[in-house]
Amino acid sequence: MKITKRQLKRIIKEEYTKILTEMSQPGLPSPPSDSDIRNLRSLWDLARNGYKVINSTSGKTLNVGIGNRQGLHSYAYTLAAEKWVNGEKRFFNKLRKLQVGDVIIEKMRKGYEDEGFRMTWTQGLYELFQTIKRPADLQTVGIGR
Repeated sequence: MKITKRQLKRIIKEEYTKILTEMSQPGLPSPPSDSDIRNLRSLWDLARNGYKVINSTSGKTLNVGIGNRQGLHSYAYTLAAEKWVNGEKRFFNKLRKLQVGDVIIEKMRKGYEDEGFRMTWTQGLYELFQTIKRPADLQTVGIGR
């Protein structure tokens, strides 16, 4: 089979264009692992239930919580639910600003030695929060309300 110069140039140009378009399109972000989803669900539940959650890497508070629960009994859950209505979007936006490698802990009492929950922000979670725009969208991953 003979190919003319014109046909060869056209074939080369088509293949070159195909390669360039494949290289310019960003790949799909890697989905978060199951352990990432479990950790995020635990973190979300802690914040929703009124516990203080902080980024120990930067020392900034992600969720203030309701403070001392002593003597509140069942009213603590009611108070936490009321605060969560206003604080859910704020908590979500703070999670969006986290960087890969940040360590998140639940602070139970004064001092970092009394921590309950601990997790590290991973690349999968970072990419997940870059694609999600609202807290309600977390339901697609199985987290949220």
